[in-house]
Amino acid sequence: MDNVTSGSTQTETDTTVQSGAVVNNGETLDIATGVSFSSVAVNTGGLVSVSGTLSGVTVSGGEVDVFYGGIVSAASLMNSGYLFVEQGASAVAASVASGGYLEVDAGGTATSTQVGSGGIVQLTDGGIASDTTLTNSATLYAGSGATAVGTVVQDGASLQVQQGGIASGTIQQGGSTTIFTGASATDTTVNGGTLTLVESATATNTVVNADGLVSAFGTLSGVTVSGGEVDVFSGGVVSAASLMNSGYLFVEQGASAVAASVASGGYLEVDAGGAATGTQVGSGGIVQLTDGGIASGTTLTNSA
Repeated sequence: MDNVTSGSTQTETDTTVQSGAVVNNGETLDIATGVSFSSVAVNTGGLVSVSGTLSGVTVSGGEVDVFYGGIVSAASLMNSGYLFVEQGASAVAASVASGGYLEVDAGGTATSTQVGSGGIVQLTDGGIASDTTLTNSATLYAGSGATAVGTVVQDGASLQVQQGGIASGTIQQGGSTTIFTGASATDTTVNGGTLTLVESATATNTVVNADGLVSAFGTLSGVTVSGGEVDVFSGGVVSAASLMNSGYLFVEQGASAVAASVASGGYLEVDAGGAATGTQVGSGGIVQLTDGGIASGTTLTNSA
């Protein structure tokens, strides 16, 4: 590969496909609109600005900025390597390893990102990430106005949705997902690990399977619990929960469950200071009120 001249800025405007460059400390490579470039290494102190197309870039200690109309594909970020995706730009199939950092700003998009141990993805106001996979100690932060779609959270990884952010279609295999105050989650499947709703957070259309756990201090509506567990704490509200197949719902002091459905193998426990209203209990379903628990408007059918 050719080196960019030390201490210089090299601007590529040739619309034929360019290949091979090493960008070192103090060097800048500009890839203009309409230019395609591949196989670039960006080392510590190096900078690449992309308004065209860049594929196959390795960023180790350097920085890549993608501007309106620019596309970066198959970027590998590591060792304080940074990739910033600005409005109207996109990153496709990036790999974020230990020390790597991918930031998607308002109007930018990142798709099919793989984030490994110690890698970080930050979505700022209006940034969108879809089909992200988080493994080991990887973290995705979705800030105000940002959207994370189809995120897969594996053991040891973390998805954190901050105020005003949205997580949609998350598949949680392990690790943790936290929905903070003023944030929301829709269509989440929890197969393992923990989904936590902080006070004033909301989640709709959630499925909790075996080994999955939801801790709700906020509002959880339309949840199906089959072999998993939902714990509702003070201030938390769960509505339209369906419990079955060793699915458990525990309602603690100051919490409430509204219009739950308890089918065969389902179990609803209301502890001291908790309340359940409008519960439908079918064949083989169980409702347990412990000392001080309250249930009102409960309907028992068949062998409930």
